[in-house]
Amino acid sequence: MDVQHPTTRIFLRESQMKKTLETITSYISLKRQYSPEDMQIRLYASINAYRLMTDGPSVNPMDYMFVTQGIFGLFEKPGFNLYMRLHARAICIPINIIIRLMVRTTYALYEPTMAGNSKGVEQATKRISRLHTFIDGFLETIPKQHETAVRHLTYQLVDKNSLKSRMERLMVEQERGE
Repeated sequence: MDVQHPTTRIFLRESQMKKTLETITSYISLKRQYSPEDMQIRLYASINAYRLMTDGPSVNPMDYMFVTQGIFGLFEKPGFNLYMRLHARAICIPINIIIRLMVRTTYALYEPTMAGNSKGVEQATKRISRLHTFIDGFLETIPKQHETAVRHLTYQLVDKNSLKSRMERLMVEQERGE
């Protein structure tokens, strides 16, 4: 069907309007839920938690996936980029880059791990190491007034996503199910 056809243009406009409305609604929801300071603290803490949870000899993609759930949940909201451009412009681009690299490196590690491909795991861990270097530089930009809050929330996120905490939650859920 030709895009110049009037019916197609109407459909495209409706589709764009729906996306725009969804973005605005999501933005409003994020704005109500997070002040700009709270959002910055959450993002810095989530990235710091990822950095801490993925630093070490353990190469468990599940650790990566659990620790990134919260930040991916925010990133996937239709209004996230609008929120960031309006209220956190200074960190908007680095956050987008880091989150996208977190997704790529997590899956780059997951696939060879599940396939038993040690060479692929080695390549993925090298990529993750380069991402860690980028994250370290980014974490140096934490505003002084937010350092304590970021540290506190980072601790909570790491504790919540530790293997021990996940196992405890699983055991509680199993007990309730029986």
